[in-house]
Amino acid sequence: MKYSDYIAKKSEFCTALRCGSSAPIVWPDKGALGTINLEKRTAVIARNQTTSPPLLMLNEWSDYRAGDAFPNPKKVIKALNRPLNTKDGPQEQYVALWYHFGNAVMGRVWCSRGKVAAAFVSMKKVFTGDVGSLQILAQLSPTVAGFDYGWQPYRKIVLVEEKEWQPVHISFVAPCVLIVDKEGHEYLGEANLKEEYAHTVLGNKVFRLEGSAISEFQVLCRKNRDDTITI
Repeated sequence: MKYSDYIAKKSEFCTALRCGSSAPIVWPDKGALGTINLEKRTAVIARNQTTSPPLLMLNEWSDYRAGDAFPNPKKVIKALNRPLNTKDGPQEQYVALWYHFGNAVMGRVWCSRGKVAAAFVSMKKVFTGDVGSLQILAQLSPTVAGFDYGWQPYRKIVLVEEKEWQPVHISFVAPCVLIVDKEGHEYLGEANLKEEYAHTVLGNKVFRLEGSAISEFQVLCRKNRDDTITI
């Protein structure tokens, strides 16, 4: 669809495929692909005139669908690197990413009878069961990826000063383990670094806390290392 037509229609039934405020755009006359910022209404289209720049290793997400065979647990990122203390007993929960109307949503997946089961919160609603396509964060060798993963308290990772550990995030959302009661029960969900709240799915309902109440919740972070393997 032409960008001008998209702007003119402004229909709730016609939404751009986007991540945050960015969406792909094509310049047909030049055969070039680029990115448009839907909020600022600015586009960036690049063309190759020299050799490619050095590759930068980013977080690697593997594609799955709810109900697929669950991957090898050693190859995906586990919350807190251990079974979480849930109300139903110890459970291994893994970092997952889902897109809802173009917005990134962090949540959890777990192995249910050998299959991928998932739970996400978006627009203050619970999404479980057949949520369709999702992504699970892959566990890479630190020396190959160039960084280590680790879990850090929310209060540390939101400091303005330069930090050793940086949150793993898309837009303003990051994986976060919430403590949901005084007994210390834990569930993997999402922290919003901009609006300062965290939420998760608890008993098929949305559980949400904000402000100082989330300061000790653990957020997934990464730290660069200097012993990366080069080829």
